[in-house]
Amino acid sequence: MISRRSLLQVLAAEGAVLSGVALAACTPSEPPTLGPSALTDTGSSLRALARDRGLSLGTSVVAHWLIDRDYAALAGRHFDRVTADAAGFMSIIQPTRGATNFTNFDRVAQFAREHDQTPRLQALVWGRHTPETEDIFGGWTPTPGWVLRGDLSRDEAIAVMQQHIEKVMRRYRGRGREYVVVNEPLHGDRRRTGLHPNV
Repeated sequence: MISRRSLLQVLAAEGAVLSGVALAACTPSEPPTLGPSALTDTGSSLRALARDRGLSLGTSVVAHWLIDRDYAALAGRHFDRVTADAAGFMSIIQPTRGATNFTNFDRVAQFAREHDQTPRLQALVWGRHTPETEDIFGGWTPTPGWVLRGDLSRDEAIAVMQQHIEKVMRRYRGRGREYVVVNEPLHGDRRRTGLHPNV
């Protein structure tokens, strides 16, 4: 087993590969800015270095950023696992009841196939923010408004959730090794224990 320190040393040694990636300045609608070292490196990829040590190395990718050739090249070369960032959220797949859109998930799954990567599919069910929790999405929630408005009975909400999970899992069966079905079901307030009140 490799120690955390050894892994960090390996990644630091290859850090020049990624030194041109300026992620901090990115907005969700634009891809990262890449510098020359990230795109001109001809040494071992991070994924090869990790594989040589019995490790797998993954990243999260934004589906609509994959049209950027440099972003896609970097993600395809250095990682053997990809997580489709936000593409699995119910508000993306089923923004209105009964109407599904798998475009983003499909794009990441296709990218993973083309680059011999394992896709990680997430998060099919995610609770909403409550007044006690920090609203990290600025009012937007991974669960669509038509589910959260309160028009559904408990039994209807459970049926909607089950149908959504079954539809997504049937579509992507066998394509990944990991599926995050329910994300963060525990209460976000550390002073309280148990499930979110809306679970």
